[in-house]
Amino acid sequence: MTTPPPRSARRAGVPLLRVVLVLQAARIVVAVVAGIAAGTEHFPGADFGGGPRESGAERLVQFGAAGDGTGALVMVLAAVLLWLVATLPRGDRAWGGDYAATSALVVLTALSSLVTAVGYLWVAADQDFFRVSQVIELVGLAVVYALTLGAVFYVVGGINAAVLQAAIVPTDDEDGDEAAAAVFAVDRRTGDVLAWASRRDAVAKAPLYGVEDDEYDWYLDDGAVLRATAHGRDVSFTPTGEERPDDLVQHLKEYASRRGLTIDEEEADEPLAYVDPIARDRYLDLWPGWLRWLGRLTR
Repeated sequence: MTTPPPRSARRAGVPLLRVVLVLQAARIVVAVVAGIAAGTEHFPGADFGGGPRESGAERLVQFGAAGDGTGALVMVLAAVLLWLVATLPRGDRAWGGDYAATSALVVLTALSSLVTAVGYLWVAADQDFFRVSQVIELVGLAVVYALTLGAVFYVVGGINAAVLQAAIVPTDDEDGDEAAAAVFAVDRRTGDVLAWASRRDAVAKAPLYGVEDDEYDWYLDDGAVLRATAHGRDVSFTPTGEERPDDLVQHLKEYASRRGLTIDEEEADEPLAYVDPIARDRYLDLWPGWLRWLGRLTR
């Protein structure tokens, strides 16, 4: 199962994210100022008249300069760094500000890309010397950048939703094998299954509202039954002393069959064999169908 980098390395994501955000914010400001300046510049001499040096279309392209390929790549990097920040404990990050700044800059950069596309179309309509192939390239790339940034905005929203649902609580009572044991949550109504590689991971990422509404049966990978309780935004697990390994395996088999998950036949009765396929399946559910291929590459 894919795991995030060590906590000490992830901490570097906070200042790096802010450096990247400041960089893109500065690029947007520079592009806007340059666009305003272009509208006030005039050719010297009376023979040129009182019109600005650049046409309205050219100024529009100038305004959207921050939405170029570099801007798109910078915001993709920002989304990756935001994910690293999201994996940190709450005490090591200031989530609200980082998420708001990232999402706002993604939107502004995408708008810059669209402005660039409109500007190029306008320039091509006003000028005869633009080749069709050149127009297709310039406008097409600007649209691609805008669509890419739209996908980045969707991913950033998914990261934020996951952070808001997660509850980080002290885990001093979890040690040894119990802390390392995989945890499964079975929806009592639908039979859907959530899976985490460790109890600590489950505590961090359990669906808070589902715990509050008592929607799930909770199991360790050996079939031990847990009781999940919510305390504000915190979740804790308590062993009930009951063990139902056969019920757990049956739930896992039914869910894998229903979702088309591939499990080695020799490991079909081993709950641990289901952890990674289920986690991957739930992760891919966060992606729209047309971007599912990207989700497979990033996990």
